[in-house]
Amino acid sequence: MKLQLRKNNRAITSVMILALVTLAGLGLTYIFPVNTTVVSLPASARECVIPTDSFQLKWRHSVEKTPWSEHYQRASQGFMLTDTELVSFGAGTPSTAPVLSQENGHVRLQVNTFMKEINWMVSRNMQGQMIFDRHQWTVSEQLPDYSLVKITVQRIPIWKVWTLGVCQ
Repeated sequence: MKLQLRKNNRAITSVMILALVTLAGLGLTYIFPVNTTVVSLPASARECVIPTDSFQLKWRHSVEKTPWSEHYQRASQGFMLTDTELVSFGAGTPSTAPVLSQENGHVRLQVNTFMKEINWMVSRNMQGQMIFDRHQWTVSEQLPDYSLVKITVQRIPIWKVWTLGVCQ
């Protein structure tokens, strides 16, 4: 009988320890901050998150009317613009950047420039899109023309990340 009680007590103690460790882990995840890519849309007083470490900004060039895209990687205090893909060269094109690839008339240039934040003006004419995690968000269709899209790295608790939601 005593042996059976000891086994039951050990089992109960093990379950209680496991439950406490699980709750503590969940609590720490809930409270402690994580680096997050936050997109602020002042025109609509809205914020949302990009849930991946990398993303792409894509738009139609205002003069050339050709596609242009920039690829970003989140860093601890900003973003690294890793490369740019374009069809035509003109004012503002990085002229000394190494060519990474050339396919079907598109040229991909290595940039590797750090940016603390990204301030991007969008309009329906430029057809601005954000691409991340195989998701394409046409942000220019959801805002008035010439609206600012501000993209920053913020260290925020995971519960706030969940409440802000994924940009879409």
